[in-house]
Amino acid sequence: MVARKHVLIADDQQGVRRLLMELLGVDRFHYSEAATGQEVLEVIRAGEVSLVLLDLKMPRMDGVEALKAILELPAPPPVVMITAQGQKDLGQRLINMGAAAFLEKPFDVGHLHAVVDKFTGSGNGDNS
Repeated sequence: MVARKHVLIADDQQGVRRLLMELLGVDRFHYSEAATGQEVLEVIRAGEVSLVLLDLKMPRMDGVEALKAILELPAPPPVVMITAQGQKDLGQRLINMGAAAFLEKPFDVGHLHAVVDKFTGSGNGDNS
């Protein structure tokens, strides 16, 4: 049996974290959750993380600060930034800073799956 990839979902709103898990498929990945940038760093340091979905707006350490800190770690996982709708220019700046990609809220489920599959090496979930 192949081990499930570990996806860290970082958003200060628990409802958004749970929604992302449901949209991606609760059983497709092993998930960790973080509500702050500091928690993100703690989870990454504690074990192998395949992908981070990181919200831009979080308390204490925002997504930009967390992205910078993640990229300073040895062998950082790919980070997909989550931005509000209409922030494509900001999303491109985040990619220039080192983010792997960005997603806009509200989520386009097909695009969400495509981005996550790209960075986790997962298929489309059909196991064929």
